[in-house]
Amino acid sequence: MPNSRRVRPPDPLLPVVVSRAQARRAGLTDRQITWRIEHGQWKVLRRNVFVTPVPGGAGLGADDGRLVAALASTRREVVVGRAHAARLWGLPCPLGGWGDPVLLTADGPHRNRDGIRIVVTPLPEQGVVRRRGVLVTSPVRTVTDCLRVLPPVDALAIADAAARSLVAAPLLVAAVDLLGGRPGIVQARQVVASPTAPGSSGAATPVGRRASSARQTARPSTGCAPPNGAASTPNASRRCSMPSAAGSSGCAGPA
Repeated sequence: MPNSRRVRPPDPLLPVVVSRAQARRAGLTDRQITWRIEHGQWKVLRRNVFVTPVPGGAGLGADDGRLVAALASTRREVVVGRAHAARLWGLPCPLGGWGDPVLLTADGPHRNRDGIRIVVTPLPEQGVVRRRGVLVTSPVRTVTDCLRVLPPVDALAIADAAARSLVAAPLLVAAVDLLGGRPGIVQARQVVASPTAPGSSGAATPVGRRASSARQTARPSTGCAPPNGAASTPNASRRCSMPSAAGSSGCAGPA
């Protein structure tokens, strides 16, 4: 006899972050929504707002999904910073992967829970731009932050890649000099002051070879990939491809 077991139809195409009302409009019942939550398919972000599996997120990668969820989790104006800012600028992936998003804001309090970090820090206007529909630290701010907070081998690789297309090496050195007593400043200064720092030997950028060699000896399978539409130059297309928490076709991120 043929197997008469009913096959559950696939979910309708939904944004990564979806409200209960959106899911209903897409054709799901409250019972179906509850089933997905109870079985771990959907994560509750806040009351009646959920994170759906990335394959249902209009082709977004897993890292895009985490970033959309992070942006949707707060009503404060926040700026994508550190490793995920580097990702949006097309810079190399850290050995341990991109990690949870770190969002920067000028207003307190700090937040570090549910896989999302919000860090209160000065955000001068010249250090923030809009890219792919979200506020993100400028190339200079992104690289200097990564120099301070990422493991040295990742900081080296990011600085070298940035020096090729995003941030001229002298500008990077000057920016680090202005950081004062910020946490991680010692490491940042060591990287840019090294004889093998980006740009110190012309176009060869030997720091890239040093970083590449170190990364080859400890390369894990991180599955890192640049975001959809990302490129390694600041003049690349800046199309928005991340849905907003409201599920509109516009760009995600703070107003």
